[in-house]
Amino acid sequence: IDEQMYSDIKKLASDNSSTVYSIFLAAYYILLWRYSGQEDIIIGSPVAGRESEELENVIGMFVNTLPIRIKADEQWSVEELLSAVHHESIGAISHQKFDFERILSTMRADGTWKTDSIYDVMFTLQNISKNVEITDIGIPDITIPFNEGEMTSCSIDKNSAHQQLSLEIVLREASAKCYFEYSSLIFTKSAASLLIKRYLIILRQFIEKRDCKLSNLQMIDEEDRYRLMETF
Repeated sequence: IDEQMYSDIKKLASDNSSTVYSIFLAAYYILLWRYSGQEDIIIGSPVAGRESEELENVIGMFVNTLPIRIKADEQWSVEELLSAVHHESIGAISHQKFDFERILSTMRADGTWKTDSIYDVMFTLQNISKNVEITDIGIPDITIPFNEGEMTSCSIDKNSAHQQLSLEIVLREASAKCYFEYSSLIFTKSAASLLIKRYLIILRQFIEKRDCKLSNLQMIDEEDRYRLMETF
């Protein structure tokens, strides 16, 4: 996502009293909706778990993964979706201390929920410091200043995806990068490449057609439309 598009996304967020997090998440929701045909979707999203000042300078993993449920109406406009996603995100964060097991027990009460997970897709937004140059999420040996010392990154070779599909957005000072992690049992490499392309198409429509009904959002661009009409 280049500088101009990222600037447009930030302006869209400002105009709608929202955040870039909500815009990226809303576009991801539309992508999942169109692919699955389900309008009621739960997306897992990690948030910082350092809720008290005492934990701010403590080294360690303080992260909560929150289930964010989004259920939109195809007659909503893009702006209405952004407002709903922003509201749901704030609600999830404000209730992050709620007992996870209690949620699962409630969902299993009717006997229809069989798994130990509420979601099988993830969304993560990372805000990388401007003094850290990063070209790849998994790149090793990146040195990051921390208090009076420094930390150095290392690569981890993962043999499997944690979820069926995960999207990570890495924000820089004037641009952003998108990383999709997918299960090869569900997606091929070419299908995953199409996910990225269609996600960016949705984001552009959010910027250019904020009054557009969700039912009218397109998943293909002019090049794909020409190929479908003229080639097949």
